[in-house]
Amino acid sequence: HLLDELEPTLRMEVAKFLDGMPPAVREIAAHLAEIKSCVMSEYDSQRQALEIKHDLARRRMGEMHEGRLREAYGPERHAVMMQNQMQREQLEREYVSARDGLERQHFDNLGRHIAVEQDTMKRTNVPGFYETTMPRELDQQDAIMRLIL
Repeated sequence: HLLDELEPTLRMEVAKFLDGMPPAVREIAAHLAEIKSCVMSEYDSQRQALEIKHDLARRRMGEMHEGRLREAYGPERHAVMMQNQMQREQLEREYVSARDGLERQHFDNLGRHIAVEQDTMKRTNVPGFYETTMPRELDQQDAIMRLIL
C-alpha cells in the first residue's frame, strides 16, 4: 500500500488530508502528473531521435570507409585505416557529448518541474511537500502524489 511507503508521522498527516481533500487538489495533481509525463516523453523522443541519427551516421561512415579501403593499396591503405579509425572515434565522441547534453537538459527540465510540483502542492497544503532534492523525500512526495491521484 502506498501509505506504507511514508514515515509514520507523515502517514497519519497524509491519511487525514486525503479524508477531507478538496477535489481541486486531485485536479491540480493530475495536471502536474500530465506535465511530468510530457517532460518524460519529450526526453524519450529526443533520446530515440539522437540514437537513430547516430546509427545512421555510423552506417554511412562505415560504407564510406569500406569504399575508401577498397580503393587504397600498399602504404596508403594503413593511412586510410588510421584516418577511418580517427573519424569513428570522433563520431562516438560527438554522440556521447550530444547524449550527455540531452541528459543534462532533461535533468534540468525535470528538476524545474519537480520544484514547481513541490511549490504548488505545498501551497495547496498537501503534507510532505516542500523544496527538497533528497531521494528519500522525493520518493515520499511521489508516493503522496500517487495517493492523491
